[in-house]
Amino acid sequence: MRHKDADNQLKVADCLEKLAEIGREIEDHKQATADLLECLELRKKYAPENERLIAETHFQLAVTYSLENNFKLTDASFIQALQHLENHKSKLLALLDVHNRESDSDKCELHRLEVELKEVSGLIAEVGERQKENAESMQQTGTDVPSVENVQEKTLPVDDISHLIKKKRPVADASKADDEQVSKKTKLDAVSISTPKPG
Repeated sequence: MRHKDADNQLKVADCLEKLAEIGREIEDHKQATADLLECLELRKKYAPENERLIAETHFQLAVTYSLENNFKLTDASFIQALQHLENHKSKLLALLDVHNRESDSDKCELHRLEVELKEVSGLIAEVGERQKENAESMQQTGTDVPSVENVQEKTLPVDDISHLIKKKRPVADASKADDEQVSKKTKLDAVSISTPKPG
């Protein structure tokens, strides 16, 4: 029963991956990301040993994040994909080693492992190249944020700029100054009116 439930959940994960593809096509990247994250959780829970499948999901997430120009999450997803592919490659190498030691090993299985190893090595190279391109894009756009270990709080001296700030006059003083200006203007106007024109 549990095995059947796992199969059903993995089918749901496959459907979510397809929905994410549709989401990318119609440029609904937010929904595509949500579908892929749910897909990833299901695959990690019900097929944790399938490193290649989990790597594929991380790769799809990286592609989706890149469409949103989210370079940091793109980079993180590419790195996760590479880690799972490397793990899968290690398992394949170990299996090949066992088969090569056995004289009566299944030739078909040996050939299958060799073909898959070649495929996985190619995928590692491809994902590594994509991750490198993304890292270059991060640098070009200035979004290459240093790692937390390299970010340290720096205490720089603070310049005192209080002498550059003009102090605001109190409201009472300001209105008094305005009254004086009006009074002076009125007197000037009165003088100009009462001054006789030269005959």
